[in-house]
This record gives sequence, C-alpha cells and structure tokens, in this order.
Amino acid sequence: MTHRCEARSRPAWAAAAAGLALALALSVSGCGGTRGPLRLVDGTLPPATPAALAHLGDALRVSRVRVAAVTLLSEWARRCARSFRPEFDVPETARAVERVSVLGASVTLADRRRHALLGCDRTGAPDGGAPGGGCGRAVGRLLAGRLRDPRVDLLCRDEHGRQIAFAWIEPGPRARWLLVREGALAAVETVAGGLPVRVATRSVDPDAATAEFRIEEYDAAGALLRRYTLRGRVAG
Repeated sequence: MTHRCEARSRPAWAAAAAGLALALALSVSGCGGTRGPLRLVDGTLPPATPAALAHLGDALRVSRVRVAAVTLLSEWARRCARSFRPEFDVPETARAVERVSVLGASVTLADRRRHALLGCDRTGAPDGGAPGGGCGRAVGRLLAGRLRDPRVDLLCRDEHGRQIAFAWIEPGPRARWLLVREGALAAVETVAGGLPVRVATRSVDPDAATAEFRIEEYDAAGALLRRYTLRGRVAG
C-alpha cells in the first residue's frame, strides 16, 4: 500500500436501487452529463452540497452519514455489529458511522477497547451483492488509536457486475470533508464520529488485487488541505 501526498420480498431499498439502474447508467455514461439525478445506492437523492464546497462545481454527490448507537441505525447496521460479536466485544450501545454514497454503503465501528476497527460494505446490487445483505467485511487493528492498514475490500460488485472497492481513509486533524474523485464526479464524505472514513471506488485492478482512491481533504471553510492518491492492496 502506498500513498500519493443484502415466497420473501426483497428489501425496499434494494428494489428501489435496482429500479434506478437505467437512470444510473445514463448519468454515469454522460447522457445528460454530471447534472443528471444521480442517486445514492439506497435510491435516495444526495444531501445538498455544503455551502463551503459550492465553489467546486456541480459534479459533487454528497454521501448521507449517520452517527449513532448501533441500535438506532438501520437493520443492516445492527446485523453488521452482531456479526462481529463472537470475536469482538461490541456492546449494543457502540457508536457507529453509517454511510450511503453513490457507489456503496458502509458501517464502521470500533470494539469496546478500541483495539479493532470493524466494518461492513454493500452496494446497490440486490442484497448488497452477496447473500446476507452485504458483500464485504473488514477488520483493522488499531495501534494507539491509529489504523495500521486501510483494509482494502475488493469483494463487492454493483448492479451491473462491476467491482467496487472499499477502504478506510484517516484524514488529517483539520479535515471536515473528503472528496473521492471518480471520473467526472466526486463523492463527498463528511468526517464524522472520530473514526476513519470508509470510501469506495471503481478504480480496481483485479489482477493485481489493488484499488486506487483519489482523495482530496477540505477544511470547514472549504479550503483544500491536501490532495493524494491511495493505492491499496488486499491484505494477506
């Protein structure tokens, strides 16, 4: 890794995402450009662009972020936390960060002693691309509160079968937002919950088991702090 710097009915959100497949394809392919109604993977419209980032143009798509006790988040987030309990001490009151972006969704939380960072990934594909409602899980070891590895996950695919990679980014102390550049678009991720930010990309090299994340960090006033590329490899 180097730096440069889910007779039973389908879940309602998955059905909505599948129904939007054509619209998504048209938007991404450039039919209508970056002004098209590109939605988040749960079928909802992105939140409004923060005023401080308005100067970056109309190609931004803001991810929805919730920070709360796991019991107050989505059923999928609760299932994610339960899946780690046989191995890790994850209390019901554990605070987690749930993100929904234009490429995927994720849940990030830490165990009680903050020795491990735990995460689940999914896409807009029915059932998240795999049985059980998600397509990837990640465990990162924390050393003095810092993540030792971005824990790149290449197991997910979107509704068109394309690989989606996920990784954790640890922003600088002044960063308020991360931008993840993806072609002409950029996903805006709010730094929240005091945890690394789980981001997604389609820039995947399956043969080398690597993914590339083009990152920009901005402060609360919308000033660029740094720009870099994370090239991460699946951990062995």
